[in-house]
Amino acid sequence: MKNYLTAVFLCLGILSLSAQNIRFVKQGGTGTGIGSFANASGDLQAMMNQLSNIGGEVWVATGTYAPMRLANNYTVATGTSISPDNAFVLRPNVQVYGGFAGNEGVTEFYRRNPNTNPTILSGGVQPMRIVGSIIYPPVIAYHVVISAGEVGNAVLDGFTIQGGNAYKTGSYNVNGYSINRNTGGGICLFGSSPTLKHLKIMYNTASNNGGGIYAYMSNSAITNVLIKNNSASESSGGGLYSIGYDNTQILTNVEISNNYAAYGGGIAVIEMSLTLINNTIAGNNASIRGSGMYIDNYFYGTDIVKIRNSIIYGNIGSALKTYGINVTNCNYSLIEGLTAAGTNNNLAGSTNPLFVNVSSNDYSLSLSSPCIGKGWNSYNTTATDLAGNQRIRGYNIDLGAYESSNTTKSLSDRINNNYENILDEESSKIELSVYPNPINSNERINISLGNYYNPVTVGVYSLEGKLIHSKAYEGGDFKLDIPDLAPGMYLIHVQTQEGENFTRKIIVNK
Repeated sequence: MKNYLTAVFLCLGILSLSAQNIRFVKQGGTGTGIGSFANASGDLQAMMNQLSNIGGEVWVATGTYAPMRLANNYTVATGTSISPDNAFVLRPNVQVYGGFAGNEGVTEFYRRNPNTNPTILSGGVQPMRIVGSIIYPPVIAYHVVISAGEVGNAVLDGFTIQGGNAYKTGSYNVNGYSINRNTGGGICLFGSSPTLKHLKIMYNTASNNGGGIYAYMSNSAITNVLIKNNSASESSGGGLYSIGYDNTQILTNVEISNNYAAYGGGIAVIEMSLTLINNTIAGNNASIRGSGMYIDNYFYGTDIVKIRNSIIYGNIGSALKTYGINVTNCNYSLIEGLTAAGTNNNLAGSTNPLFVNVSSNDYSLSLSSPCIGKGWNSYNTTATDLAGNQRIRGYNIDLGAYESSNTTKSLSDRINNNYENILDEESSKIELSVYPNPINSNERINISLGNYYNPVTVGVYSLEGKLIHSKAYEGGDFKLDIPDLAPGMYLIHVQTQEGENFTRKIIVNK
């Protein structure tokens, strides 16, 4: 995942806490989880439980982890007990991060990379066991991850979620909520809104709703997530099923592909507000209706589902590709068979987006794609796309979950489409100066952008990746509105409204 470390380090502002507020988990670990990976625990749920409510981070090293505690009794250690009712249960105010190699120190969060250090939460890895003359078949958890009830600022970030199989009738209680055994094979959100980032949700099933994700009364933000090869064989939402009643979800930089259901092979939305920003929904299948997307907002109206900078194309099967979408709420998008060229700045629904390789399920954009440079920058505020590439190249953002490397076309498209705020070549070049440098702790940091006077966003980061300050400024010359900085080294990161990024290192003396 190109530029993943840069994106995390400069743009996401993920906090690295003191060692007392971090727990370390490693496959096969036997320690207490406190202090470092050398003392890592092998019990992910126990580490989440320790930090519940007080807050903190759990760092999980590369490996495969199966839930070893009952979802309805997760505070009790059960040793090697194996049950399909096991699941990982997210805890209030606990941020759980995968993607570590397992040798990082407490100040080295920036070394994390889920792409090179895959960290898998799996419901289907338990082998067949033979005890005496009794044969125990493989056990597959109904749910891999559950979040039930209020969880504050809980985060799940940097994992592959796979092997959940929600096929059983009946239910059990988690935090006062009744969780059905036939919904949400990968992730089950019930009255709960954790932040979900940098996830791969794959090869999960449900006999009812939500093979990949089932979200009931959830406002979760889902960002930079791949939802692929999941199924809800008998009902709705192969990839994602969301039912809300006054709830709102925002999906940004999400690919939903190769999922299957009766209704809504890719995604099903029932009575809730949903906004899709730079999503790619392709290669999904439905046996009855809505192979790509199915919306049923009979009481709340279809106008509460908004589609921005997105591609819904190439979904398969005999069912309608989309159902229930109000095209007047689709902007800067390509929806097969639905959008009209020029209306709301959409591309014609007959336009082939020219994905790189559909046969190999590569839904990124080829260099000749007509979707390059056809989005609107202000819709997407993330710095990177799903692959970790810089989100905005040239002047215009691309449609879909991936940004192409074709910078020339996006520049020409902006000029040809007569967009606002076009800067001439000379004025668009920022001459970034940060001074004085070094600076004393009682001095103010001065920023000069040369001849650039459009608004910018400025972030100040510690070398551990902690976001200390973030604010929009008018451009030109200005002083950072920030309290005195402690002595040390910092990074000043400036992002323009066109998506260009500039970074300078600064030293603060006593």
